Amino acid sequence: MKKNMLSKNMRISKSREIFFILKHAKKIYSPWIIFFYHRNIFVHPRIGLIVLKKYIYLSHDRNRIKRLIKESFRLNQFSLIKSDFLAYPKKNILKYNNHVLKKKLNILWQNYFYL
Repeated sequence: MKKNMLSKNMRISKSREIFFILKHAKKIYSPWIIFFYHRNIFVHPRIGLIVLKKYIYLSHDRNRIKRLIKESFRLNQFSLIKSDFLAYPKKNILKYNNHVLKKKLNILWQNYFYL
């Protein structure tokens, strides 16, 4: 049985990897988030988050959004294409509560990134 966890090697944390993805990635635009994605050479998808203080002022809101995006990725990781994903939330994301945001993220994963 596969472990349903988000390990350290499934995260994009190095700035050079983030800049590479931003430069070469395809983009999915939504009114509340932008997803950058680029095929990777690994056997699993990876996720990175760019949550700016400029747009989301309060730290508890930034942490909530990061937590929800990571959780959504973790639950869908075995069905996703093998790519590097960068999530860039916009200011509009703050008007959604957790339940609505989870639904919207699942719909986004299913429509664009499922195998």
